[in-house]
Amino acid sequence: LLALDDAASKDDYFDPASGAWDVDGLKDDLRLAKAAAAAPPVQPAQPVQAATPAQPAAAARQVGEGESLFAELLALDDAASKDDYFDPASGAWDVDGLKDDLRLAKAAAAAPPVQPAQPVQAATPAQPAAAARQVGEGESLFAELLALDDA
Repeated sequence: LLALDDAASKDDYFDPASGAWDVDGLKDDLRLAKAAAAAPPVQPAQPVQAATPAQPAAAARQVGEGESLFAELLALDDAASKDDYFDPASGAWDVDGLKDDLRLAKAAAAAPPVQPAQPVQAATPAQPAAAARQVGEGESLFAELLALDDA
């Protein structure tokens, strides 16, 4: 996962207080990252700028494009939030961010379905063997991610 997504962090998947790994989360994110890596590359994102008086037509096009892209993303990912892409103070959309996330959502939609994630629970005295297997599987998956990063 780290080789495919340098923003991934062990802290996102491992709870040191309980010693529990979010194995399902690791599997889901690894699947999504692999699907995204197989998709065609995207142009580097350009910073979003607020419209200046000399740019009203371009700003209007950006607003229309931003709304259209967000609607398309929302159809693929109902967890998408307008707050992640639209700055109400400037009235500007992060069109490049929308395009990137839309590409990822389309790649994920084309990937085979994943079983629903099960919540990670801390081990109870009645579950020591299951917890040990989960910790082992979590460590194994994280090691696989690290190995991909080194490759």
